[in-house]
Amino acid sequence: MNPGHLKPLLWQEQVQEIRESYHSRFGVLSLEGVDGLEGNLHYVKLCYDLGVRFMGITWNYANWAADGALEQRNGGFTERGRQLVELCNSTGIILDVSHLSQAGFWELTELTQRPILASHSNAYSVCKHPRNLSDEQIRALIALDGMIGITFVPWFIRSDADRVKPEDILPHIEKICELGGEKHMMFGSDFDGIDQWIAGLEHPGKYPDFQELLLKHYPESMVKGWMSDYALRFLEQNLPWAPSKEK
Repeated sequence: MNPGHLKPLLWQEQVQEIRESYHSRFGVLSLEGVDGLEGNLHYVKLCYDLGVRFMGITWNYANWAADGALEQRNGGFTERGRQLVELCNSTGIILDVSHLSQAGFWELTELTQRPILASHSNAYSVCKHPRNLSDEQIRALIALDGMIGITFVPWFIRSDADRVKPEDILPHIEKICELGGEKHMMFGSDFDGIDQWIAGLEHPGKYPDFQELLLKHYPESMVKGWMSDYALRFLEQNLPWAPSKEK
């Protein structure tokens, strides 16, 4: 795809354009970790003005705002990190808990006034990797009307990552459905963030094959929801209005 054909998804109104045109191509700008803000909260508005709409608080380790998922001390938010949450809520930036510590996750569920998402995380009860979500975390995201992006990172799917097949993603889907999250799922592939891929699911061009696999196990309406509809609903409900329509 020509990068010039990809438009930034900024406003609720643009979601309808996606629904109406198969050929429309949008991308949501996001940060994976707020390290680059260097603790300067004035940069939040700058990020928003530049088109950022999702913001992950950490990568795997601690920064000025909070602890990451692999930080052994499992700390929560700093005072400035709590101010960041409040500012993102008021500005219109959606917060992403993938890579956040357990303590940070639970603190964020108390701090946030808006739905949150886990853009690329799987079910910990299926694959015990610290980047995955516990059953309790999944239930909390559902209760907040958030979203969970099932990811294709092999070592988040099975412990023997070298043997992962597309079919091995299904138990993660089943677990989230079992916990009540059927309509809170999407796919957060992380194709560009890894150097080892699932055979048969190495790049976005393999999505049609993956969709066919899903259709062998689930109704078309559910598969369509996971492939696009539920993510679009979340965006339509949580992106800001374009300035001319703000109240």
